[in-house]
Amino acid sequence: MKKLLSTLLLCFCFSSYAQYDNSILEVEDFSFDYISSSNNMSVLFPELSLIEFENHYIMAFVNNNPVSASQQIIDGSAGIPVCGLDGFGDYPWWASDDDIVEFYILMDNSIVQVEISPQVTFSPNGIYSLSGGWDCRYLWEDGVSCNFHFYINGESLIFGCTDSNYNEYISNANIDDGSCMTLGILGCMNPDAINFDETATIDDEQSCIYSQDYVHGLWNEVDVGAIEYEYLQEEYNSLNANAINSTSSLQQALDTWNTSIDLSAGWNMFGYGCPNSIDLVQGLSNHTDFISIVKDNNGAVYIPEFSFNGIGDLMPGAGYQIKLTEAIEGFSLCDWYVNDIPEDNIVSLQEEVENLQAELDSIYGCTDETACNYDVIAVLDDGSCYNNDLGCGCDIPLPIEGYDCDGNIIPEIGDEFQGGILFYLDSTGYHGLVVSLGDIGQFQWGCDMVDVDGADGSSIGTGYQNTMDILNQGCITSDGGVTSAQAAFEYESDTYSDWYLPSIEELELVYFTVGQGSELGNIGGFTEGSYMSSTEALGTNFFSQGEFNAGESGTQFKYGYYYVRPIRSF
Repeated sequence: MKKLLSTLLLCFCFSSYAQYDNSILEVEDFSFDYISSSNNMSVLFPELSLIEFENHYIMAFVNNNPVSASQQIIDGSAGIPVCGLDGFGDYPWWASDDDIVEFYILMDNSIVQVEISPQVTFSPNGIYSLSGGWDCRYLWEDGVSCNFHFYINGESLIFGCTDSNYNEYISNANIDDGSCMTLGILGCMNPDAINFDETATIDDEQSCIYSQDYVHGLWNEVDVGAIEYEYLQEEYNSLNANAINSTSSLQQALDTWNTSIDLSAGWNMFGYGCPNSIDLVQGLSNHTDFISIVKDNNGAVYIPEFSFNGIGDLMPGAGYQIKLTEAIEGFSLCDWYVNDIPEDNIVSLQEEVENLQAELDSIYGCTDETACNYDVIAVLDDGSCYNNDLGCGCDIPLPIEGYDCDGNIIPEIGDEFQGGILFYLDSTGYHGLVVSLGDIGQFQWGCDMVDVDGADGSSIGTGYQNTMDILNQGCITSDGGVTSAQAAFEYESDTYSDWYLPSIEELELVYFTVGQGSELGNIGGFTEGSYMSSTEALGTNFFSQGEFNAGESGTQFKYGYYYVRPIRSF
């Protein structure tokens, strides 16, 4: 470092014949002759501070005039002596006290501006270190926060991979930093597309092909009411008009191409007006028996008798002479082209119009999602909606109060239902949870000192998975008996055998709906002891509804004996 500083403090300035002080920064400024001066400032760019510009050259300027020699950037660092006025060999462009010193980098014959904030000012015989962040300072002062920004032709430089064929590609990068490493695979990355490419790493959305069902599915997902009838009607009218015009134009073109003429025996002339060329022998194959010779404008001939075709192809817009042995009525050359046009192409526009008309016809219907005759594809309501609170089909009469459309009793919380007591119904009214009519005994939770893989679900709907996780763990109780999960899983009632140990929130809901905390009273006949949940707390504990009469939940040791009340879902 001492050697670097002693070198920097000796500033070399420009030769007497160099003519600067023109305030114009040019590439030539980075290469010039210079002589020594006694007054200077040293500016240090420490290691890695300019790493993006390795092996390029940096130089100091005042008012766009050079005040230093260009220095090569090695290991991201550079040391720059800035020439100052010394009263001897002064040049007017040299730096004086408090002049703003600016820095530019010559990179691949382009000049990059280094914008430093705050700006560097000239201090005679000063030493200034520029490392960015919080370490920009004169060596005898405290550091300040400074930042570097780089510009070329006024545009901010963004370093990164600039080749879009690589996975590391950065779309807004304008300077390649050599980070392009992995060649990407271009393809359709939308899994809903027919040609989805699971190996692709660069998305080519334009190449994606979608099935008709997928497109229609997107249509059905559009929010009800988001599409107005007037808009669809305009689309229909426009498409219909275009279809009529296009079909008419197509028909006119076909009629033009398929024009026929009558030819007499002897010499005649005809023009070839089909849109594509065709082999002359093939094009005239329907009339070969009557043709003696055909000539084109260049004198080339076709003579069927000798199977000689010197003309080659019939060319669109060209004229030909033909000599016939017999007259031909309705001579035509474009039948082959018209017949080769796929029928689907001719009628596709009209079919699209018909499809859109079908959508318009089905746009009206019941748009109320809660109605029993809700129409999922309807956009405008036609007033046909009705509801019987059960979502029964439109062809089923309204049920008697308290019964569903099939004549079954509609259950309520607290009812005996499907082998137990109903304590939860979801928003549909068709699915819920029941708890067994009574306790099945006291058991140990088991798996003491073992962290079960899973069994951590606490919310409503997680009890079954918790139970499966405990059973799959295969652990045992300290007394060698069955675990509470196994006892619940093996329970049967009223032909129902799909019972399991409830999660802690399911157990709490039991307490508040059919237990001691319910407005209905303790219709489930629960004791005042603690009941087990399937929710594990730690390797040594599980969650329980402790002291069921108090409604308090907590944790218990797995080796303890507690009550088990299974539940099931429907």
